[in-house]
Amino acid sequence: MVQNGNRVPVALIEPSAEIRRGLEQGLKHSPGYVCVQSAALAKELLDRPTTQSNAPRLVLFNQRSLDLAADAFQEELQARWPGALAVPFGIYGHSDELFMTIHGMDKGYFLRRRTPRQILEPLEGFWQAKPSTDVQLRIRVQGYFQKLILSGSPDGNSGESGALTQRETEILRYLGAGQTDKTISTILGISAWTVHAHVKSIFEKLGVHTRAEAVIHGWVLIKCERQHPLKMHL
Repeated sequence: MVQNGNRVPVALIEPSAEIRRGLEQGLKHSPGYVCVQSAALAKELLDRPTTQSNAPRLVLFNQRSLDLAADAFQEELQARWPGALAVPFGIYGHSDELFMTIHGMDKGYFLRRRTPRQILEPLEGFWQAKPSTDVQLRIRVQGYFQKLILSGSPDGNSGESGALTQRETEILRYLGAGQTDKTISTILGISAWTVHAHVKSIFEKLGVHTRAEAVIHGWVLIKCERQHPLKMHL
């Protein structure tokens, strides 16, 4: 069911008032969506009186905002708003923090910078499907990111793997696994200074400044052979 003049009603759960306001503004400018209510914690949202005008079809919640068990949250959500879909998201201060938290490419995450108004871009066209289930939502999101990966880069431009040498590509893979220069030097039988020189060259070729950024950009660039399940962090 799509309400509010064919716009999908969204409820937002985010502990930080500043971030919550920013996301509300992002939703305000997201075509096809309208933020009908927001709260700092899950229980706060679920305890509010329900009206036809504030019933959400989609609930975006910060994973740190659940002040009750995940199963209990889903049960109460369905009891209050049958058929509503819940999508978790995470907020990170910078790419290095995100990379360290989710272990980067080792877990199959694909990162893409987007403006607030584009936060729900992966769900474009989803709400026309009948029925709109959580399984279909996961398939839609996975397909969105799979298409980006196959296109060659986060911006849809095909990268040239020849920009990196075979040794640089090898070192980049070890960086993605969280290995230090010293560990990589031991594995490859070269000096730590040589590894450091390769890392510096990788930074220059990819136009990045941190190891996290190098892995994020390089993972698509070298078209990593390993297959991973895809997950979305809004």
